[in-house]
Formats: sequence, structure tokens, C-alpha cells
Amino acid sequence: MAQAEATAVDGENQSNGEIAESNARLSEIRAEATRKAQVAAAEAKKAILVAEREQEIARLNKEQIAREEIEKLRVEIEADATAERARREAAGQADAILATYTAEAEGTRKVLEAKAEGYRRLIEACANDPSMAPTLLMIEQLPAIVKEQVKAIQNLQIDKITVWDSGHNGSGGNGATADFLSGLIGALPAVHELAEQAGIDLPPALGRLHDHGLARADGAAGNGAPEIEEDSAAVVPPPVYDDQETV
Repeated sequence: MAQAEATAVDGENQSNGEIAESNARLSEIRAEATRKAQVAAAEAKKAILVAEREQEIARLNKEQIAREEIEKLRVEIEADATAERARREAAGQADAILATYTAEAEGTRKVLEAKAEGYRRLIEACANDPSMAPTLLMIEQLPAIVKEQVKAIQNLQIDKITVWDSGHNGSGGNGATADFLSGLIGALPAVHELAEQAGIDLPPALGRLHDHGLARADGAAGNGAPEIEEDSAAVVPPPVYDDQETV
């Protein structure tokens, strides 16, 4: 009886040991499974994080590239606009210059055509007397010639000129100064007559013409014309002036 009980106890203990050993192995298996599951979860989470990071990097890169592309396009568009503006300005300036030259050329052409027509009519008008053409042309230019001549003397502040002459260097026994004055005074009536025929008023500095000779318009020392005193053996008599006695 005791033997049977001992055998039963041994069998129970052995069974309990096997159960405990089985439970221990089961715990190890469960622990290993849990560890593997945790590792797998961590790996999966890591993979997710890596994927998300890569996606974010790709997105940022795409945005950066997009910004760079946008900036590049902006610079290109601005450069094209600047170049186009410069081309248009250059074209406008070229057109303006061309228009100016065209207008000047057209004006010159019209002036030349008008002169040609005037000369043609002048020749027709002088058909019976060709020698009149040069005279008419000279009358046309007389105001400008007289104006330039008067400019040369009108601003001279000279009240008196004393000329010393030996009296033996001129033609016909007269002095050189006397010959000069004689020629000058002799030329003035012709100038006045030509101006009168052309209907032109000469400057007062050149005097005016009367029946008895050339007279000063405004006195001996007026409007810049100097008084001339000559110390010479042969003197050409001066002209008669309205406002002074004959010398």
C-alpha cells in the first residue's frame, strides 16, 4: 500500500515537473515571441519613420527645386523684358533719327527746289537783259553783306583817328591815306543808290545821300564812326555833313 502511494506521488511529482518544464518553455516561447513582436514593431515603426522622412525630404527638395525654377524663370523673364525694352527704345531712337534726317532732307530739297525755281524765273525775267541777273543777285545779298560790314566797326569805341602820311606814296601825287579815303567816299554813293533801288535802308553809320553829296546821319562822332584827322601834304577834301561846316 505504501509502495503504491509512493509510486503515485512519484508519478504526480514527475507529472508536475513536466508541467512546470512545459510552462517554463511556454514562457520562454511567449517571451521570445513578445520580443520578436516588439522588435518587428520597432523595425516597422523605424521603416515608417524613414519612409516619412524620405517623403519629407523629397517634398522639400521638390519645393526647393520649384522655387529655384520659379526664380530662374523670373530672372529669364525679366532679362527678356529688359532686352525687349532696350530693343524697342533703340528702334524708337532709330526711327526718330531717321524721321529727323528725312525731314531735314525734305526741307533741304524744298529749299533747293525753291531756289532753282527762283533762279529759273530770274533768268526768264532777265531774258532781254542777261546782265541784270548778277545785279539782282547782288541786291538780294546786299543786306547780309552790309550787316556784316557794319558789325566790324559799330562796336569800336574810337573818337578820333590821327593819320600821319608823307603825302607822296599814293597815285597821282596824292598820299596813300588820301587815296584810300577818296576811294571809300567815292564808293558810298554807289552803295546808297543800289540800296535805294532795292528798297533797302542802310545803317546810319554809313550816312545818307543828298543832292549835294554824302552826309552823316547823326553827327561826327555818333554811332561809332570815328573822326579822321590827317596830317599830310595832299588831303582829299572830306564830304559835306548836315550838322557841321565844310572843312
